Amino acid sequence: MSTVTLPQPVAALESSSPGPSGFKLAMNWVIYRLRIFTPLIRYTLHQLQFVLMSWYRKPADMQLLRTIYRERRPLLQPLESFNILALARAQSQLDGDMAEVGVYQGSSARMICTAKGTHHFWGFDTFSGLADVGEQDTHNGVKFFRAGHFAADYETTSAYLKDFDNVRLVKGFFPESAGCAAERKFSFVHLDVDTYGSTLASMRFFWPRLVDRGIIITHDAHSDGVASAIAEFTAETGARAISSACSQVILIR
Repeated sequence: MSTVTLPQPVAALESSSPGPSGFKLAMNWVIYRLRIFTPLIRYTLHQLQFVLMSWYRKPADMQLLRTIYRERRPLLQPLESFNILALARAQSQLDGDMAEVGVYQGSSARMICTAKGTHHFWGFDTFSGLADVGEQDTHNGVKFFRAGHFAADYETTSAYLKDFDNVRLVKGFFPESAGCAAERKFSFVHLDVDTYGSTLASMRFFWPRLVDRGIIITHDAHSDGVASAIAEFTAETGARAISSACSQVILIR
């Protein structure tokens, strides 16, 4: 399937748009300077999204998401979580494995495993937190990520996915840890690695291993490092990039 080159890289499109609104500047100040309010803001946004989606989506899907949010309290917005669930379900009709880089506590991995059917799932994570935070890895110019951020327990995460067949969690820094999957083909890949370096390296690893119509969906596309990685990758490959809900971008092979 041929690819379509974007008229401009993602970052170029964003740079041509008007500057941040007063609301966005105010939210930046509250979230990054008054972090005591961040849990309340996150809870309020999550509940509003659950109410909205409950009107449109199947009760079984909403029950699954609510259960995962109660058990793991994901940092993903519920709208983003539903995108992962729905896209993994659609991609399960294709041949190929599914994968995630940045498993953390296993919440989005559980969504993917619920939807994957009999396909293999590969989960990659250091489980010791972020390891390659650079100067460009900021949120709206504000330093947010730090080394060791988002560490999780490997055994606990493995136990959370124990009810699913054909699941393999790989501990280590990606893509150096990916030799075991180097010969596999993939229909669906979720990236939640937060940094410029890991996002770009992950895209470069998976892109030639995607099946026809395979997709990569990456989180934190609003952050400066990840946005730069997406712009660089689409410029070098001509990949189609589609902005999705909140902070997700989808690349289609």
